[in-house]
Amino acid sequence: MLIDRRNGRNQLPLFLLHVLGELVFTHDPYLAEIGTLWLLQYRLASNIDEATAWYFFFNEFSMREFTHDNFVTALQNFIKMTGDGDVARRSLDDDFQCIVNTYLPRRKTDDKNFSPENNIVCPFAELGLIDVLNSREKIFRKKCPPIDALNPLVALAVIVDNAGGRKEISLTELLRSPKNVGRVFNLDSIALLDVLRKLERRQFVKINRTAGLDVLSLRRELTFADCVAKFYASLDGRDFDS
Repeated sequence: MLIDRRNGRNQLPLFLLHVLGELVFTHDPYLAEIGTLWLLQYRLASNIDEATAWYFFFNEFSMREFTHDNFVTALQNFIKMTGDGDVARRSLDDDFQCIVNTYLPRRKTDDKNFSPENNIVCPFAELGLIDVLNSREKIFRKKCPPIDALNPLVALAVIVDNAGGRKEISLTELLRSPKNVGRVFNLDSIALLDVLRKLERRQFVKINRTAGLDVLSLRRELTFADCVAKFYASLDGRDFDS
């Protein structure tokens, strides 16, 4: 996600910062900016090999309201269908609890055993992607983040990364395709359009709605790293559009 592992001398492992890792280390080493958390969320939720449960939760699991059993059963079926073999149910139980603890403070999930002295909260809880719908029945729900919570340049970085060099992408793909901005950030159509209009006003993209086809056109030659660099530049007070 942030580190690449390679073989160094004598086949000893050599760990190098990924391009995103270098940018984060340079501009936000203490993860103080919520935009950095959104970038890490993207890398986490799109990593099917090393974070399968997170990938499944955000990209394949369609239930908006769910219980522990709903998720674990669906994840178990997904793993079988993808040919990765059987995984112990207890391991999947742990994955579910880890996901919930990542995005929710413990006082919301286990208020009876919550102690103010043990109030460590994962930074990802700030993203507001999961909430408790019914604490007694332990029913959870996926949440669309507040419209102003997501920096448009962070969203653009994800869009560009998934475009694979294409200049036009359908809005449906942005909203529903695995690893794309709608899925990894829990965006609904209203929130997605709000972000895209902000980018359109700054001439990064153009929304085309003709003949019943809703397509986003990328107007600039930018890479994922370019978009991330522009995001950090905007925090330093430099021109958003430069």
